[in-house]
Amino acid sequence: LDKSPYGDANPIQRGFETNGGLTYRIQLGVFSKIRPDDSFGGITPVVYEPVAGGTMFKYYAGLFYKLNSVTAALEKVRSGGFTDAFMVAFFDVKPIATEKAREIEFSEFKMKSN
Repeated sequence: LDKSPYGDANPIQRGFETNGGLTYRIQLGVFSKIRPDDSFGGITPVVYEPVAGGTMFKYYAGLFYKLNSVTAALEKVRSGGFTDAFMVAFFDVKPIATEKAREIEFSEFKMKSN
């Protein structure tokens, strides 16, 4: 988390592709202005999206497919100074509650075990 990989030659990407199925990200914050490219230290990948109406911007880190992976990364992000960061989940491109994401992941694991 020391040095940002983002700058003039490599700006933080606006918008993100969320694959179908279950995915997790870490929400770093919601801001009233677009943040400077070096705002998030060495966290990568970072993307942002405008909130409906375009007056606020949500910043996300990572793209994870397993709860244990996003949980481990969230600990690192928080210990790096982003204490308000939290995980968010998506299913088929739509945001869902993390509790629902856990149910989906567990049911998929259970089906693979049988």
